[in-house]
Amino acid sequence: MASLDPLARREFLSGLLEAAAVEGLTVVLSSHILAELERACDYLVILTGGRVQVAGEIDALLSDHRLLIGPLEHAERLAERLPVLKLRRTGRQASVLARTGGALPGPGWQALDVSLEQLVLAYLERAAGATAATGTTTTSEPASEVSAVQLVALILPATAGVFVGAPLLAQELEQRTNDFAWTQSVTRGRWLLAKLGLLALAAVAVAGLAATLIAWWERPIVDAGLWDAWAWFDHGLPLPAYALFAFALGVAVGALTRRTVVAMAVTLAIYAATRFAVSTWWRPRFRAPVETAIQRDDQLRGPNGAWILETFFRDGQGRRLTPEQATEVYNLQGGTLDTPLHDLLAQRGLTQHLSYHPADRLVPFELLEAGIFVMLATLLIGLAFWWIQRRTT
Repeated sequence: MASLDPLARREFLSGLLEAAAVEGLTVVLSSHILAELERACDYLVILTGGRVQVAGEIDALLSDHRLLIGPLEHAERLAERLPVLKLRRTGRQASVLARTGGALPGPGWQALDVSLEQLVLAYLERAAGATAATGTTTTSEPASEVSAVQLVALILPATAGVFVGAPLLAQELEQRTNDFAWTQSVTRGRWLLAKLGLLALAAVAVAGLAATLIAWWERPIVDAGLWDAWAWFDHGLPLPAYALFAFALGVAVGALTRRTVVAMAVTLAIYAATRFAVSTWWRPRFRAPVETAIQRDDQLRGPNGAWILETFFRDGQGRRLTPEQATEVYNLQGGTLDTPLHDLLAQRGLTQHLSYHPADRLVPFELLEAGIFVMLATLLIGLAFWWIQRRTT
C-alpha cells in the first residue's frame, strides 16, 4: 500500500474494510502510516528488530497508557512503580508516558490521554534505546551525550577557579617568591595585574568557545523537542561569566589564605554554593512568575518554551492549598483515571494553577545572571588588589 497514491490507497482500504465486514474476514495490515492503522485496525502489534514490543486491542492499549505530568523530583520514584516508556524533562516538571493500567500515579501528577501515534513512537523509541545499549546504531534521545556535555559545562568554570585561580597567588605567597618581585621596581599592583590579566582573558575565552560549541551541538536536540531550552541555561551566555567568577574567587581566596590546598578547597566549596543558591533560589525570582488557572489538561504543559516552576491549587477565596489539602482532594477522585480532575475540583470550588516563566524571558535571564557573576568577579578582583596592596612583607 505504501507505493499507492493517497487516493488509490484510500479506495483500496475502504474496499478492504467493507470486505472484512461483509465476509467476517481477519485482515493483517502492515503499515508505517499510523493514520491508516488508527482508522482501520482494532488490534495492534508493534514489531522492532524482529521482536514484539507490545500487542493488544487498540482501545485497551490506549486506555492502559497515560501521559503523566508532574514534579521532576518525583519522576524516578514514579518510574519504580510503573513501566515508563518515555521521560521528558521540562524545567521543574517531567512528562512521563507510562503504562498505568488504570492505576493512580499519586498526588501532584496529572494524567492525559495518549494518541496512537504517541503510543507507537514511544515503544519504537524505547526499543531503539535498548538497541543502543548493545552497541547498535540508534536514533533515540542522546541522553548519555547530553549528560556528558552538561558535565563538561559544569566542570569547566570550576576548573578555572580551583586549578588556575586559587594556586595563582596562594602558591606565590606560600613560598614567598613574591618578595623578590616586590623588592624590585615592580609595584604590587603591576605584579598582580600581570598575573591576572592574560589568565582571566584565557578563562573567559575558553568558556565562551565552549558555550558556542554547546549551543551549536544542542540546537537540533532542542528543536526536536527532546529537551527544553531552559535546561541548557547554565551552558549558554552565562558560562563565560561563571568561569570569570570562579577564577576571581580562586584569586581572592588564595590571596587571603596564602595556602594553596586550602585555597583550592575553599574556592570549590564557595563556587558550588554560590551557583546552587543563584540557580535554585535567585534565578526563579529574577521576575515575578506568570500564574494562570488550568482549565484543560493540555494547559499543564504551559506555553511553548516556558519554564514550568510548579503547579498548585487555590480555593474559592484564592487561598493556596497545602500539599496535604491537595492530596486529600486528590484521594477523593475514586481510584480511576477516567474522572477528570478539573471536574472534581470545580465541584469543591477549587482551581489548579500553573506558575511559569515564558520563553521570551530566557535570554534576558541569561544576561542578568551573567551580569551578576561578572559583578561578583569584579568585586573579588578588587578585594584581591586591596588585600595585596595592604599586605606587608
